[in-house]
Amino acid sequence: MRRLLLDVVDYSMAAGILFPGLCFFICDYVIYWVHRAFHTRFLFKHIHVYHHQYNAPYPWAAFAVHPIEMIANVLALFSLFFIVPIHWVPYTTIQSYNLYHTIQQHSGIDFKPSWWQLWRADVMYHDAHHMIGRVNFSLSCHVWDKIHGTMHESNRNQSSKKSKDPSIIGRSSANK
Repeated sequence: MRRLLLDVVDYSMAAGILFPGLCFFICDYVIYWVHRAFHTRFLFKHIHVYHHQYNAPYPWAAFAVHPIEMIANVLALFSLFFIVPIHWVPYTTIQSYNLYHTIQQHSGIDFKPSWWQLWRADVMYHDAHHMIGRVNFSLSCHVWDKIHGTMHESNRNQSSKKSKDPSIIGRSSANK
């Protein structure tokens, strides 16, 4: 079992440089799949629908989730310890960044210039998720949506904006 490292001497220089970035991407990818799982018919209708009651940007909507969803998200973030060893400082930094970014994504205000953090989409990206529901599941790295075909493409017609995966539902089909 891997663990949370408490002492800097437990870390090699290469690990200190490589692992924080690796941990960030692993965490983000796991959260992508957890979020996408909450868009399956049963989980959306009984759990994730509480979060999607907020269509308009509202920063605290990031925390408006069912307790089961909160537990699943926390377990997903702790799963990192079983994948790679990481020192507590980069782990805390990554989770603080994710927390800040989650609040910002739900705020409707984009504080970053377009050239900064190229892996991260702007706040409108997540707003589209709340409006359509079947797209843009990524927390930070929109590449996961691109890879898995769940990215909203604003320059295409409405039919191509939705995921082709029939198990994924959005707000409009939650009660069917």
